[in-house]
Amino acid sequence: MDTTRWHGTWVTEGSGSGRCPGGRGVEYDERLTLVQRSQHVHYHQIAIERGTGFVLHEESAVLRDGTLSLVMSSGRMELGRYAVQGDTLVLESETFVNDRKGVIAVRRAFELTPLGCAKTLWLATPVWPELTRHMHGNLVREPSQAPA
Repeated sequence: MDTTRWHGTWVTEGSGSGRCPGGRGVEYDERLTLVQRSQHVHYHQIAIERGTGFVLHEESAVLRDGTLSLVMSSGRMELGRYAVQGDTLVLESETFVNDRKGVIAVRRAFELTPLGCAKTLWLATPVWPELTRHMHGNLVREPSQAPA
């Protein structure tokens, strides 16, 4: 599965925003990197709250042969799959270990646009059992990563 179009480092343009249903909203800056290794793609993402510098979360994953293996800074581990659907790279997790929130499902989508990449995260938990939009941001390639 060819993920080449998403390789490189992406940063938030403006700010991203997030909200759990019923929770407070948050604005954040994000940095996302996808790098091809010998047999897999390494994915790393960090979101930092605007104004406080507080790390909201950080995650690292291996994408290999359609399989996703991800670990978050909270200690939660996720197993799932990834796919390229047109201009969108989709990461979906269905198995969770060491999760204090009782997450049922996670979907991350990275849609290439003429201006960069629109990233959206949906979560499902016992409180909201359907996948619900949780975070969204528009990303641009880091200037040193932009194609000529």
